[in-house]
Amino acid sequence: MERFLAQCAKYINQKHKGELHETCMVFPNRRAGVFFNSYLQDEISGAVIAPEITTIGELISGYSDYHQVEKLQLISVLYDVFRKHTKTTETFDEFYFWGEILLADFNDIDRYLVDAKDIFRNIYDIKEIESVFDYLTPEQKEALEQFWGSVAVGSRKEFQQKHLHIWGNCSRFMPNLRKF
Repeated sequence: MERFLAQCAKYINQKHKGELHETCMVFPNRRAGVFFNSYLQDEISGAVIAPEITTIGELISGYSDYHQVEKLQLISVLYDVFRKHTKTTETFDEFYFWGEILLADFNDIDRYLVDAKDIFRNIYDIKEIESVFDYLTPEQKEALEQFWGSVAVGSRKEFQQKHLHIWGNCSRFMPNLRKF
């Protein structure tokens, strides 16, 4: 069975033979573009100028006045909002790990158009249920995890409390992040 990108490369080469340099191929990520280029090279005999390869994100960024902000800057803004709403004394270094997780979660929430308050409430409820099981032995926790599949019961009480605290506060300061 021939791979999809190989079929695409064959089609593009046949359809645009001699004018590949005037073609722009848009892929969901860089990796797909690299594989497409590889398959296209197998289809081409002789020297040609390859089509432009770009990602959806790069294409949209090229037409937008907005630019993607660096992760460190986003985590810094998130830290300021988090401190303001939780009154925590946690340092930026201590928060950075959580900030990366939260940014990834916010990205997924935006990508899939999920109601943020609902999802953070659900996550908080799940973490609260998991914390109830901290008295179990490791073997019992493992048996529960196998049975339920998603009951990830941690062994560090402080870590669990921190996790509960962060997820519990997310739904409260989520609307303030939208302006960034």
